[in-house]
Amino acid sequence: PACEIGTLDCHCTETFDCQEGLTCLLDNCVPCETGTITCPCHFDEGARIGECDEGLYCFGGLCAAPQPCPFLMDGVCDEPQGSGACLNGTDVFDCCATMPGVCEEQSMGGACADGSDPDDCGAGSSSESTAGSSSEGSSSDGSESGTGSSSSGNPDTASAE
Repeated sequence: PACEIGTLDCHCTETFDCQEGLTCLLDNCVPCETGTITCPCHFDEGARIGECDEGLYCFGGLCAAPQPCPFLMDGVCDEPQGSGACLNGTDVFDCCATMPGVCEEQSMGGACADGSDPDDCGAGSSSESTAGSSSEGSSSDGSESGTGSSSSGNPDTASAE
């Protein structure tokens, strides 16, 4: 039984095309639903950017899983709302906290991973952190913590200097 080029389970044409509803993968025509992984993106009429199912991105006309962001946990949001160097959803640690002045870490009732909102929760944040301006008179790296120079308001603790 001869296999007609460009048909189901047969070789693709010389231009890597197949009959409608089929996609050329590894020189084989296979069924491929538009918008699903490794299948063609869905293009609205006149659209330059294709769309894919949730969680997939259109790369070169095909739907694919996003590549990991190479700039994780560097303190800079690299998703489109930040530097734009990475795809949406690939730098969640650095991009989670979005409300200035509010500690959004899980230990404080927020949705972000502990340690991901040091600006609002303090460096080395933990369940002891508080939302507010606790940085007054202390370094941002937390090197002064535990030395007796915390702003507890007790004049007896300051005499150890």
